[in-house]
Amino acid sequence: MSRLAAYVIVSISVVSASFLACSNTYTMKAGSMEPTIMQNEIVRITGSSEYRPQRGDIVAYRVDSSIAPEDKVFVHRCVAVEGDEFLVREGNVYLNGNKLTEPYVHGKKTEYYGTPPRCEEKVPAGMIVVLGDNRDNACDSRVIGHVAVKNIVGKVEKMQ
Repeated sequence: MSRLAAYVIVSISVVSASFLACSNTYTMKAGSMEPTIMQNEIVRITGSSEYRPQRGDIVAYRVDSSIAPEDKVFVHRCVAVEGDEFLVREGNVYLNGNKLTEPYVHGKKTEYYGTPPRCEEKVPAGMIVVLGDNRDNACDSRVIGHVAVKNIVGKVEKMQ
């Protein structure tokens, strides 16, 4: 193989790798995850169809088209997975009967927006509960209910 051909192959590989690395980056449009992820901060979404969120993961997901356009991606923290008992009382989150310690939470309290709770119960199979870290500014499971694992786009990581 000639030097020129090797150079072209290496160049194409580098450009392709750069494109792939950039293709999963997004700019946070909302402040629902502040101060963990600030509005206008760039994040990377990683994962595959086999990715299963764990408690504490920050995830990107889509919701039913009756709630938001299909191209809109939401970002919140997974706080409960299938089989967990989830409850909010007096501004505190309880998971499997234990008060959840949440040092990342910003905002006054974890309250509902005047609507009946849509996710307080045993989390059904194939579903998770997500909450924004900025509880005063998050349209999360308290409003939209459980999120289907099949709607998870991937795990969110801050760009360094």
